[in-house]
Amino acid sequence: MIGRWLRRKRKADPLDELEKRLGYRFRDRHWLEKALIHPSHRYEVEPPGKEDNQRLEFIGDAALGLTVAEILFRRHPEWDEGRLTRERSRWTKGAMLVAIARRHDLGRWLRLGRGEENSGGRSRDSNLEDLVESLLGAAYLDGGLKAVSAIVQNLWASESDAGEPEGWSENPKGGLQELVQKRWRDQPRYEIIAVEGPSHAREFVVRVSVQERTLGHGRGRSRRAAEQDAARQALERLEAGDTAAETL
Repeated sequence: MIGRWLRRKRKADPLDELEKRLGYRFRDRHWLEKALIHPSHRYEVEPPGKEDNQRLEFIGDAALGLTVAEILFRRHPEWDEGRLTRERSRWTKGAMLVAIARRHDLGRWLRLGRGEENSGGRSRDSNLEDLVESLLGAAYLDGGLKAVSAIVQNLWASESDAGEPEGWSENPKGGLQELVQKRWRDQPRYEIIAVEGPSHAREFVVRVSVQERTLGHGRGRSRRAAEQDAARQALERLEAGDTAAETL
């Protein structure tokens, strides 16, 4: 009888598979379980006083930004601040978090209320983005930034292997035009506001704006170079989440 008991396999815990996908084993699964509770599940199923994952999103977002900043800083000593800022933005923006969640099928572990489940909440972008942030917040509270870093380097592995391409860095005017068209259905406008220096070494100063809101200034030995410089500054502001630039 004792032998049969010893040979009996331990019942599989679905959270084991989730931890395996995350690349981190929680010391206190209380945090992991909380990260999976969608507000709809709390309202419909959980007892009064039970928390959902919303507060974890807050700390997860902050932990992700710092973790990615450190990873990129250490991995690429040759990058300047602008390049680091652009890559951090790319790694941490909502679309990336959704892609990560879909790639690793993280939505299957979400605990949803019946209404949210029936309306497709398990694959809803906003829920997936919140889930990733909540999982990172849970990991931070369980094991600090070291735990968050382990998850990021595991789930974002394909991104890091891609070599972090600069995207629009080689053609900032084209990148800005694409972004402005997508966000505001408009075109950036470039204006020469000054020409400085002697005739043999002139420097153009250009302003780029959208809907009369200045997004950036640039300088260059030619008008084209100054426009590229202005577009680069505008993109850095927008990618970094400059609220003054965002509010058009």
